[in-house]
Amino acid sequence: AIANVKINLKSLDNQEYKENIKNEYLKLKKESSRLKAEIIELAN
Repeated sequence: AIANVKINLKSLDNQEYKENIKNEYLKLKKESSRLKAEIIELAN
C-alpha cells in the first residue's frame, strides 16, 4: 500500500498535498522500521 502511495504521487497536481503525503509516507516508513527493530529486539 505504501508503495502505491509513492507511485501515485507522480500523478497528482497539488504540490502542497504531494508534500504532505510524502512527509506522512516518510514518517510511516521510519515508524515501521523502528517497530520492526523493536520486535526483533523483543524476539531475541
